[in-house]
Amino acid sequence: MAKIEKSIEIKAPIEKVWAFLTDFGNYPSFMKGVKKINYLTDKRSGVGVQTHWVMESSGQEIEWDGECTEWVENKKMSWHSTSEMKFSGHQLIEPTETGTKLTLIMDYELPYSILGKIIDKLKVEKEFVKQVEESLEAGKRILES
Repeated sequence: MAKIEKSIEIKAPIEKVWAFLTDFGNYPSFMKGVKKINYLTDKRSGVGVQTHWVMESSGQEIEWDGECTEWVENKKMSWHSTSEMKFSGHQLIEPTETGTKLTLIMDYELPYSILGKIIDKLKVEKEFVKQVEESLEAGKRILES
C-alpha cells in the first residue's frame, strides 16, 4: 500500500475545522478530484457513517464506498473503503497557538498488475500527493475566510 501524509496549519478554531471536515457535503468544495459524495446511512456523524464517493484522478472516474471507523470529537476521524478500491485514512486535528493543525494520512492500493504498480509509483502517487496538498490549501482558504 502507498501512504501519503501531509499537514497544514489553519488559522481557525479547532471546533470550526472539525465541523467542516466531518460534513462530507463540504468535500467537493475543497477536495481536489472529489465530484460527489452521498450518504448511504441516515447517520451523519460518528462511527458507522457510510458514504459513496465519486472522484476523478489521472483522467479516470473512480467510485468507492467508505465507512467511518473511529470518531473522536475535535481530534480524529478514521475511515476505510468498503468496496473493491482499497483506501483508508485518518484526519487528525490538534490545537496550535494560532489555530489548528490538520494532518491527513491516507493509505491506498489500486487494483493494478505489477506493471500498474510501477506506473502508480511513477505517476499516480505523485498526482495523489499533489491533489492532497492542493486540497489542504483549498480547505485552509475556506476555513480562514
